Amino acid sequence: MTKAEEKTPTKATVIEPQTPSQPATDGGLPVVSMILGVVSLAMFMLFLGLPALILGIIGLKKYPTNRAFSITGIVTGAISTLIMIGFILLLVFGVLAAVLNADSSSSDSSTPSDHYHYDARDFQDQDGRGGA
Repeated sequence: MTKAEEKTPTKATVIEPQTPSQPATDGGLPVVSMILGVVSLAMFMLFLGLPALILGIIGLKKYPTNRAFSITGIVTGAISTLIMIGFILLLVFGVLAAVLNADSSSSDSSTPSDHYHYDARDFQDQDGRGGA
């Protein structure tokens, strides 16, 4: 080979444009949402329903590839949240009813002496004399 042949390339090098690569994770947020939602219903930990609902909505928007996990988290989180709201309302109304019932019964609880008017005849003996 001559020096001129060594300097001239025989093949043209083609530079292909680089595409931005996807992140290594495809989103754990929908999976966490699903886990929280299922645990909130299965273990009756209703306070986990609201985070499951929120994370499911965020995961649905950010990671469309894990759509099923996000929807499962949203549905189970919503059911758990509605049950929790129902229990809170039931508790509040129960306490209010107990308090109102206690107030009305305390005003009606009167001793017999409040309604009975004594008369002098109540203290007389059989022979009509008063006293003991």
